Amino acid sequence: METTQHGMMPDDYIDTQLGERYYKDRKELEEILTSEIVDIIRQFIDRRFQEGRRPALRDAHAQDNGCVRAVFRVDPDLDPRLRYGIFQPGQEYNAWIRFSNGNSEVLSGRWPDARGMAIKLVGVEGRKLLDDESHTQDFVLANNPVFFVDDLQRYKDTLMTFHSGGLWRQYLALAKLRGREVLLAIKVNATLTINPLFCQYWSMTPYRLGVDADTKMAIKFTAKPRLPGRRGILGRIATFLAPGFSLKKNAGHSGRYGDVVRFLHSTIRRRSYADRGLESGMAGIHLETATCGKDYHSVPRTDVPRAGHTL
Repeated sequence: METTQHGMMPDDYIDTQLGERYYKDRKELEEILTSEIVDIIRQFIDRRFQEGRRPALRDAHAQDNGCVRAVFRVDPDLDPRLRYGIFQPGQEYNAWIRFSNGNSEVLSGRWPDARGMAIKLVGVEGRKLLDDESHTQDFVLANNPVFFVDDLQRYKDTLMTFHSGGLWRQYLALAKLRGREVLLAIKVNATLTINPLFCQYWSMTPYRLGVDADTKMAIKFTAKPRLPGRRGILGRIATFLAPGFSLKKNAGHSGRYGDVVRFLHSTIRRRSYADRGLESGMAGIHLETATCGKDYHSVPRTDVPRAGHTL
């Protein structure tokens, strides 16, 4: 199959040099399953909207715990291997961060669930995929280094059951997974936390950084909180039991995240949960002063489902 000089397919930029390949080495099968998965998600969103659920809800991470302002700052001595795009020494961007619970239903923050952290940088120039996001760049993270399933067909089957309605059907979806996938799904979705700012978050998949064959690499990024000190067990229990679980009760507090980008020295692997052991090295890119308080607000929502923002 013909590739470009950078090892990427000319039609969709699959990078063969970094080990990317189509599902079961069949492009048409991957495209069919991807389209079917998108349809399942779209139908789920539309069904809830037609049932009168307002505002329009995402199919995942429907409940936000709050949105904070932040400053995304790149260290002046950043490793030269990582100096691509926004990752330029000394560069700063204002940012918004949305912390969320992973479920498609709006549940209490005390309920065991996956946790998400979505970072949106503003003032970023360059070509974008979405016409209405011409000056931003997003980083999406969750509280586990890898996705729970690495097979498109099983993911589709799981999603069909998960989105068929009701919390009890979400548990039945586990029957569609295999061995370690079941354990990963339980682990991720059974997370208890007293404060979203206390969690470490990762990208669940690798991304390509750079285009030149000799210098490009696959990277994964992580946001690790820099806490001033851990509270005692009684204090942590008291925080967990306090009313109003959200970032609102941390008003006036600031959080700091460091070690935002880790890079892989190995190639991308198809089995997603194998990537965890490949993380090594640290880039000096910090997310400073993630501030709650007067800057806190609930993430704006819409009464009209928009595919580009809800999928």
